[in-house]
Amino acid sequence: MSKPTKNIKKRLQLGKLKLNKLLEVTNGINNNLSQTELFKIYEHVLVDDLNIGKLILFVFDGEKWKQELCHGDYCNLISVEKDLIDINEIISTNNLSNENLKEYDIIIPVYHKSNPLAFVLIGDLTIEKIEVSPIIKHLTFIQTFTNIIVVAIENKRLYKRTLKQIAIEREMELASEMQAMLFPDKLPNNKDIEIVSKYIPHHLVGGDYYDVIQLNRDEIAFCIADVSGKGVSAALIMSNFQASFRSLVKRTSSLTELVTELNSNILASAKREKFITAFIGKYNCFTQNLQFINAGHNPPL
Repeated sequence: MSKPTKNIKKRLQLGKLKLNKLLEVTNGINNNLSQTELFKIYEHVLVDDLNIGKLILFVFDGEKWKQELCHGDYCNLISVEKDLIDINEIISTNNLSNENLKEYDIIIPVYHKSNPLAFVLIGDLTIEKIEVSPIIKHLTFIQTFTNIIVVAIENKRLYKRTLKQIAIEREMELASEMQAMLFPDKLPNNKDIEIVSKYIPHHLVGGDYYDVIQLNRDEIAFCIADVSGKGVSAALIMSNFQASFRSLVKRTSSLTELVTELNSNILASAKREKFITAFIGKYNCFTQNLQFINAGHNPPL
């Protein structure tokens, strides 16, 4: 077989290999392969199939830069923030002053709009061999292959973040509904006393609670409280507090005993992970006597 024929056959085989690898990684993405598995495919293709001698891959995970792959030396001597963050196009390292970067030949950045997602550093092994560099031969493919994998991983990260946000919003909606059910539908309003209320939460869901209970013809009990934290768990604790307050206040004449019992119940239900501040009192409309206990709450009087 003549040399030109061998070269054509070799190029055809290489083209088929690249096509198969693109298909493999695309199927892997569609089958929800893990990030680690995608990086293994990436490393195998560049190092084993394309004979790239040196490789570093940095990927931004949404919070910080991580070195996901390193094949060769100088892995720990390059920093994205110090050395790479201003690179926004494929460049050769020949004209760079950074000696560590010069250990590689080409830097490939991956961007989404103006946001960098990844940086790939590739280089040939330092050997005396007269042939076209694998980097030169495969640069366009490497760029395409890198973009496919990095963008797929970024899309997966954004999708997970969206799902998490949806779950948080749903939890907040449930907590808001639970909290609304804790507030009294009606407040005492007669010739002796008139009570009105307006609740405006600082956030979508507050950890606040208030209640007013008519104990007898002359006496009312009231409570203003706030639970630490937000969400369903905080709403459940406040629900437990409401049930305890409404039960105990009708059979306990002493505010001290009432607050002590409420404290014991909260310690048991919250398991010391959350706490409640409260302002609890009783008012006698006939004697106009007000009793109250402030249990760590902002002073309302």
